[in-house]
Amino acid sequence: MTKPVKIIKHLSEKEVRSLCELLEERRWAAITSGPSEIERACRDRAMIDLMLFGGLRLSEVRLLSWCDVRADMSALKVLGKGKRERLVVVCKRLREALRVYRANTQWIEGGTGRVIRKVMGGVLSGHQLWRRSKRLLLESGVRREVCHPHALRHTFAMMLYEKGVDLGTISRLLGHGSLEVTMVYASASVKLEEAATRVLDRVMKRIEVASSEGSSNPGGQGT
Repeated sequence: MTKPVKIIKHLSEKEVRSLCELLEERRWAAITSGPSEIERACRDRAMIDLMLFGGLRLSEVRLLSWCDVRADMSALKVLGKGKRERLVVVCKRLREALRVYRANTQWIEGGTGRVIRKVMGGVLSGHQLWRRSKRLLLESGVRREVCHPHALRHTFAMMLYEKGVDLGTISRLLGHGSLEVTMVYASASVKLEEAATRVLDRVMKRIEVASSEGSSNPGGQGT
């Protein structure tokens, strides 16, 4: 029996753009609202970007400490599933989000505190992070079926795969225990291509039917 292909729910390019625009608009709007709102806006962007452009799980975002972030923000040390430790190289956008957030938060605790925290200090629970992330996704207009924080991690992987990054590299960035787990992104991409082919097949079928009807009525006269 053939093993069913797992459906990978991820954001479209348009949804990624809308989400990024929302986060940036919130940050600029917060400037006139005082330090607490600025910190909240900067934290929200860093939180989302860690999943969307760093590939972190929500649980990894919650446990990430400033001591795990390289001083120049170029890399993160992440402890993932099975206590597997991995080094995540940080892209320019995520590096900037972390830099701006750090400059606008008062709760660094000598460089050892959690990165993503409550605005007035204190640790955020997994549920609080999940709820805040989902709210931001909804407000940006993301489809409800992909309105889940883990979809951001899936989107990170799909963006890399569709741009030609090999599965081995993606597997290491995601902290997967085996390459087989990462293969699901290749399967999802093939599934999308097959769906596109089926659309073309339907178009061709309509063309063939129209052509056939035209041939059976060479005079072009209706009945």
